[in-house]
Amino acid sequence: MKRFGFLLVPLMLTALGCQREDQNINKKLDDIAQRLTVIESKIGAAPGAGAARAQQPARAQPSPTAVYAVPVGESAVIGAKHAKVTIMEAFTFT
Repeated sequence: MKRFGFLLVPLMLTALGCQREDQNINKKLDDIAQRLTVIESKIGAAPGAGAARAQQPARAQPSPTAVYAVPVGESAVIGAKHAKVTIMEAFTFT
């Protein structure tokens, strides 16, 4: 029985230390929750928050009937140098 008592004392002390740490953690979590509530109230009070944003006008699209002059310069070209029609393909690597 003495052996069990010898092991029981350190276990009880460890459990008491964990409770203090839990209380500290709970206090920190309460502080964080309170700060989050303040931030959310500020966001909700911001102008335009919660209300639907005004629709922005649609972007202007290029006219399908217009003819555009695009200088080819030193770009890689496939086909005749003085062709009547030039098709440009542009892209970016991201």
